[in-house]
Amino acid sequence: MCARTSRSCVSELIGLGGYQDDSRKRVLLDLLLHCLSFATERSFTKAKISTLFSLLVEVHETSVSRKLTLQGSYEHFQELLLKHSVQRPPYSVGVFNLQDVQRVTDFILASYYKQYKLYMYTFTQNRTLDITEAEEMELAPQLPALQDAY
Repeated sequence: MCARTSRSCVSELIGLGGYQDDSRKRVLLDLLLHCLSFATERSFTKAKISTLFSLLVEVHETSVSRKLTLQGSYEHFQELLLKHSVQRPPYSVGVFNLQDVQRVTDFILASYYKQYKLYMYTFTQNRTLDITEAEEMELAPQLPALQDAY
């Protein structure tokens, strides 16, 4: 395990091989390093840090893959945070207490959701649509006027 908090260490720990674009990898690593510094400043346990990391990665990947709106993504985040705040096995495991929930929510709102549109712009695949015009078009047959139809 790494003793320092560097991009290469965090990248190795969470396995960021799925991102082909280095700029996307750097953006996600910066977010996760910011998350790690937040958690260590508040003296979170290893279980809380691991859960917070997993929660943030899950929310981000779900938001990008399903193209969630800010509200939809935040609702997904709240649902996951609640599942990790209440002890109800096998449905949820209470990792965070009430004070932790408030701190994590404030942190995620101030960091991830404040810049949510930029994250979505960065991680959304660009698609280009090529339209070609057909040279020959078949015209509809000429119909007689209604008064001539009787």
